[in-house]
Amino acid sequence: MKKILIILVIPIIFISCSDELNLAPISTPSAASFLNTAADVEVAVNASYDALQQQGLYGESINYLFEVRSDNSDESSRGGRGGIVSDIDLFAVMSSNAVLEATWEHAYLGIQRCNAVLNRIDAIDMDASTKSVRKGEVQFIRGLIYF
Repeated sequence: MKKILIILVIPIIFISCSDELNLAPISTPSAASFLNTAADVEVAVNASYDALQQQGLYGESINYLFEVRSDNSDESSRGGRGGIVSDIDLFAVMSSNAVLEATWEHAYLGIQRCNAVLNRIDAIDMDASTKSVRKGEVQFIRGLIYF
């Protein structure tokens, strides 16, 4: 009985899988397969613009870093947000400040998106004037984030 079972199982093991498992994700583009067409450039430029509205940039934190430190506004509740914003107002910011951490993280996310477009756009076959405009847009976004 054991010999018959082994004779049946061994062929099943060898014929059950003919190909290796394909681990490439099919639902999201990879870095190698993205930014190959003009439509991909449009998506990537829109993603670069999207980075500006993140919480760490113009979604929230930039207002604290620019306006609260100036005479234009004041953080009236010295205990608001756990002292995070009042630390900015008083120029007593620690490196562990959540506003600075979010700004740093989201700024470099946006810069990375801009750099991805700039690194690959020259190799893409698309209208030269549109290519020039898109390059200018992401260079401006990157410069704005660096500012």
